[in-house]
Amino acid sequence: MKRFKEMAAAGLAVALSACGIVDNHAELRALTPPDDKFAGTLAAELKKFAVTELDDMRDLIDGMHFGEKAKRAAAGNAVEPERVEDWRLPKPAARQLSDGRARLMAVLGGGARQSEPVTAAVAIARFDCWIEQQEENWQWAHIAACRDGFFATLTALEGDIFLRPGGVPGEPVAGAGTAPGVTPVNQPAVPEIPFAPKTFTMHFEFDSARIAGDSEAALRRVLETLRAGADTTIVLAGHADRAGPDWYNDGLSERRALAVKRALIAAGVDAEAITVKSFGERRPRIMTPDGLRERRNRRVEIVIGRAAAL
Repeated sequence: MKRFKEMAAAGLAVALSACGIVDNHAELRALTPPDDKFAGTLAAELKKFAVTELDDMRDLIDGMHFGEKAKRAAAGNAVEPERVEDWRLPKPAARQLSDGRARLMAVLGGGARQSEPVTAAVAIARFDCWIEQQEENWQWAHIAACRDGFFATLTALEGDIFLRPGGVPGEPVAGAGTAPGVTPVNQPAVPEIPFAPKTFTMHFEFDSARIAGDSEAALRRVLETLRAGADTTIVLAGHADRAGPDWYNDGLSERRALAVKRALIAAGVDAEAITVKSFGERRPRIMTPDGLRERRNRRVEIVIGRAAAL
């Protein structure tokens, strides 16, 4: 978008001046968000961002762009987070934004607009703020504020959509999956209670894929859950912190997930029930500058549930 900004802004300024018009965006400033929690919050957040771009940053093009999005949200029209391919971004940031947007679209598709309308709206607005600031790529504090605000709301949404209320990432979800997997023969009319996914986290030492320490305890909890007898599918997602190059962390996160897979198979788990994914440093739990070690990001996340639930 910025590749045409200077030219477009100059042309628009000349056109307005020639017509004797001073555009202070009165329609945007007078915009009243609707009562609907999702649409109203999204309209208010985008309006605030647009006015800041217009007044404080003197960014006419982006101010008008996000102002139009605010108007569409206020009118009840569908408003999606910005598309990464529409912006000129540094490659590492583009990858992180693409991954963040995919995660956001997943929770929105899972019903976040209805279950957590305010948080969902703020997440979209923070994503838009992040991508706009990231393309400008010079106001580091603004980039960090928008990015960290986005991931904070995204994490909250993922907890709401993928875990039961009260669930804590890295621990079994309280009360989930306690029902028998099969309805007793003498009670054919009793419906089967859905098996909610359970989530566990195993952490790793720096530059290591060895299961040790609290990871062994987490592995024991996983095996106890599996021995409960439910018909389950297991998804292992490997992650790395941001110390080291991207290509190395991609491989390291995969080795961590495969180490957990081997441990599960050795304990008698069916290999065909296990799916392995790896994300390198692209999905940090804790946002850090590039190159910084962070133990909480060196992890394998384990999700256990029925195939249909996953």
